[in-house]
Amino acid sequence: MKTALVFGATGLTGKFLLNELLVRNEYNKVLVFVRKRLKLTHPALEIIHFETEQLEEIKAMIKGDDLYCCVGTTIKKAGSQKKFREVDYELPVKLAQIAAENKVSCMAVISSLGAATRTHNFYLRTKGEMEEKILSMHIGRVVLARPSMLLGPREESRPAERIGKVAVNLLKPLLRGKLEKYQGIHVEVLARALVNLVNAPSLPKHVFESDELQKWGKA
Repeated sequence: MKTALVFGATGLTGKFLLNELLVRNEYNKVLVFVRKRLKLTHPALEIIHFETEQLEEIKAMIKGDDLYCCVGTTIKKAGSQKKFREVDYELPVKLAQIAAENKVSCMAVISSLGAATRTHNFYLRTKGEMEEKILSMHIGRVVLARPSMLLGPREESRPAERIGKVAVNLLKPLLRGKLEKYQGIHVEVLARALVNLVNAPSLPKHVFESDELQKWGKA
């Protein structure tokens, strides 16, 4: 039996991921690091409250078999590109450094469809640089998930995203073959895919596009 480490458990995908980890049998301990209060109890669950600037202080506690990183924000919510980069680049990279030091076997990170280091799009470039940096570290295995538009029950209102979801659903019949990766993906499917990929036998690749995640996330 193993120990799972989870960052971002209060976010949209993180909530479903945490549930997936707790209802399955791969882990006898799920250690969750959160800033917000988490109203959940389970025999296998242990909750540690922290602030981002306290990572060094709790580094010794970030020990286990598999680390799941579901942290992420938007530039609008963060307030600036600098603040966005702190969450979507600096935090995952710091966690990867700690994972390497503490000999964590596998790290799974949610990135984004279209992530690339050579693009003018700041959001996608940040994600691409994050991927590249994490892959350069000495972690046993790395799983980089590149989901398309996330579908699921958000607490906050995102009008532009709602419009995007409608468009994605209308276009779904046309998104076949090479375009299949642009179909929206439900966060429950994404969460299940992450756990399945992390617990699969050694795979010859690190990056999984949204259409692959759909397949790995089937019940």
